[in-house]
Amino acid sequence: INGLGLGIHEFIIFVYDITGNKVSDAVTVTVIDTVAPDVSSPDDFDYEQGTTGNQIIWTLGDINPDLYNVTLDGILFEEGIWINGTLLVNIDDLSLGNNEFIIYVYDSTGNWASDVVTITVTDNITPEISSPGDVSYEEGTTGNLIEWTVGDLNPADYNITVDGVLYEEDTWINGIISMDIDGLIVGEYEIILNINDTQGNWASDTVLVVVTEPIDDTTSSDTTTSSESTPTSTGETTDTTETPLFLSIFIFSLGMLVFIRRKPQITS
Repeated sequence: INGLGLGIHEFIIFVYDITGNKVSDAVTVTVIDTVAPDVSSPDDFDYEQGTTGNQIIWTLGDINPDLYNVTLDGILFEEGIWINGTLLVNIDDLSLGNNEFIIYVYDSTGNWASDVVTITVTDNITPEISSPGDVSYEEGTTGNLIEWTVGDLNPADYNITVDGVLYEEDTWINGIISMDIDGLIVGEYEIILNINDTQGNWASDTVLVVVTEPIDDTTSSDTTTSSESTPTSTGETTDTTETPLFLSIFIFSLGMLVFIRRKPQITS
């Protein structure tokens, strides 16, 4: 009677002799299933946050497979009907840290089995940070900026130093960190951006800023006095430099004084 299905089965035997007499007997056979399903126990493992294709693979078996469910940290994660073989559960995009998965598998008679797998999601990747070029500008000009493009799955905080002295610190998000570098005096400056994520990974970038003397756009011209010589009809040259007005007045006055002092002599 091997191979009977679950439930109650009645066997009756009839026995006859050659004269037609008979006798019978009945036997009831009840087939039960008290064996829990088989479920494998895959190892716990880690994976890097942001990677894909991460799965837990359980191997399941039972004569009467039925339902299963998977919980993540006590909350229903997946459920369905299972068959003998492997059951794959996709576990991408989990939160950082430890994640506890428990599978419960049932057969049709209420027997069940379970298994626990702990998945640890890690972040060992340094934040991304661009490297803008060094900057040079004239003292007094405006609109001078340094812009860094930054990115990470778990951004935290940043700080900026100028020649080793803290200039600014704050939290950051994926995108651009901008620094206004107007107002520096002539000289060279080493500006360093340091960024951190929540898992202690960090990255930095250095930009050299050179501030130069402003260019003087004004020009001065020397005032010169020139004299021109013009040729005469005899081939000689005469100086055409004009006599200043004050000198002309002085000469005229001196002539008048000489004329007054000379009195005419009267002869008899």
